[in-house]
Amino acid sequence: MGEVLSGSSTGTVQREERRKTIRTEQSAKPGAVFGQHGRSEPPKPESAVRSQDMTSGSKSGDRGVGGNTGSPIAFGGISFEQRQGVPRPAGLCRQGGLVTRLMLPHTPEWLPAIAPWLDLAGLVVFAASGALAAARRGQTMVTLCFFALVTGVGGGTVRDLLIGAPVFWIHDSRAAAACLAVAFAVWLTPVRWWRGAALDWFDAIGLAAYAVFGAAKAMGFGVPPVPAALMGVVTACVGGIIRDVLAGEPSIIMRPEIYVTAAALASGSYVALGLLGVPLPVAAGIAAVAGFSLRAAALRWKLALPAYRKGEVG
Repeated sequence: MGEVLSGSSTGTVQREERRKTIRTEQSAKPGAVFGQHGRSEPPKPESAVRSQDMTSGSKSGDRGVGGNTGSPIAFGGISFEQRQGVPRPAGLCRQGGLVTRLMLPHTPEWLPAIAPWLDLAGLVVFAASGALAAARRGQTMVTLCFFALVTGVGGGTVRDLLIGAPVFWIHDSRAAAACLAVAFAVWLTPVRWWRGAALDWFDAIGLAAYAVFGAAKAMGFGVPPVPAALMGVVTACVGGIIRDVLAGEPSIIMRPEIYVTAAALASGSYVALGLLGVPLPVAAGIAAVAGFSLRAAALRWKLALPAYRKGEVG
């Protein structure tokens, strides 16, 4: 009887030792997290660990997941995040699934202090041209507002969609309000105020300003230099193209007069001067003046690019 009791107690002790061993092995497995008082806690979900890594990376100045920081980046008062939920800092571009830093000679904040004024100038001028296109055809107030809106925000909308930025006038009601206010102003003012070449000169101002602003915003969102300059052209010209198509007029890009070239000069000059290290406000001013001067010269002396002519075969 004593042997039986001794054997059973020995088996109980062995079972307790096995349980302790199993608990020790489970607590020592990778992924187990120990609390402050030595008690084992279940491992955190992968999403929580990723969020914690991004937060710690942003606080310490290190890279977070995928090479990005963990906080939204702001340019010109605009905070943005990528569609996947991971923000992409300025001066970064995605190539082959990897995020690489562009070699910028100075601050990656490519939107200068005068950027909001450039944006406002282009928006108001192009909205006015759209409203006038409808007014000259005797359309209603609703049509004037529609033309003003699509002409004013058309180029910027296409630009933002292409560079992956939040569409500006969807997130800021002031842009649409400015277009509608311009349409009401055109509706209430006499027609004689808008006759002659005044609109063409205002359009030249808006063309140069919007081209510079579009290139600056594209560079601020990490777009490489050449596509960024083209985004300036898109910003400055697409709204006018939409206006001409809706009004049934020949598009500006189908005419030989210098228009798109002036936008390309403004946006390209800004990007080139910025890469050379010129202060951004100075670069923006020089580029805008250059684009406006070329367009003004085309208006004054009827300058146009040479048209393509077919050569005779044989």
